[in-house]
Amino acid sequence: MRRKLIGVIVVTAGVLALAGCAKPAGVDGKLFNGWALPPEPKIPVPTAPACYEVKTEDPTEVPKWPAAIDCASPHTVETLHVGQFEGADADRSSPPPSGGPERRKAYEQCNVKATESLGADWRTGRIELFLVLPIELHWDAGARWFRCDVVEYRDLEDFAVVDRNGSMKGALAGTGDLKLGCATVSAAGDTIDKVLPITCTTAHNGEFTGIFDHPDGEYPTDGAARSKANLDGCRGIVAGYTGIPNDKDFQYRVGQVASPFSKASWELGNRGVRCYVWTPKNVATTLKGAGPGGLPINYA
Repeated sequence: MRRKLIGVIVVTAGVLALAGCAKPAGVDGKLFNGWALPPEPKIPVPTAPACYEVKTEDPTEVPKWPAAIDCASPHTVETLHVGQFEGADADRSSPPPSGGPERRKAYEQCNVKATESLGADWRTGRIELFLVLPIELHWDAGARWFRCDVVEYRDLEDFAVVDRNGSMKGALAGTGDLKLGCATVSAAGDTIDKVLPITCTTAHNGEFTGIFDHPDGEYPTDGAARSKANLDGCRGIVAGYTGIPNDKDFQYRVGQVASPFSKASWELGNRGVRCYVWTPKNVATTLKGAGPGGLPINYA
């Protein structure tokens, strides 16, 4: 009885196997003949201009980006330009490292595109420019793009990112509202505590005067020497803006604030310092071109 049951099972399996091998009309039975291969997977390339709503102070640290939205909608990050690594820069087995020539070249392209879009050097506004690269996993999959992203800061002390409506295009042209201008400077001991934007017709004691750029070279690691070099460089910028002599009596006319960018920015090629004039008394007008009469010597 048991042998008969096994025979039935075997026969049944054989019937199923035969049924599976039967070919419908028009089928040749060759599984791979004429079948199109699936497309090779690719990492999407970002587009520009585009805007994103992400909660971050640093777009380079966003792990996963949402879909781009219309820049008229509330957003925190705007992509001004998308470039491509090419030639030897693209042949690397991993993304270009920080401080390397490939990143500096890409960052310089971002600087040029940001100036074109914003209407002036982005460093003269309440703005930060970021170079965003593909993560290593995406680089391995063939991504070779880089993005030039900007964010607006409420001020340049707390670096709170503004959730804005509308593109930054032209934001630094003419009298653009993101341009650095007059400010209220406060100190805590020997350290500048705050440099907060304010209208020039309101009582204030500081004003942005321009950017000093250090010559190319290694980042100065000595903090005291670096601070002195920043202030020495800004003296010429402040003197030129206000119209006062850059001489031994400079310090008896005005003070100054030198606000450098970070070591990471230096390694990308941005060796700039934001320079501010700092007055001993409040004023309610711009100090541009004030001259020796507007900023007299005060030995007291």
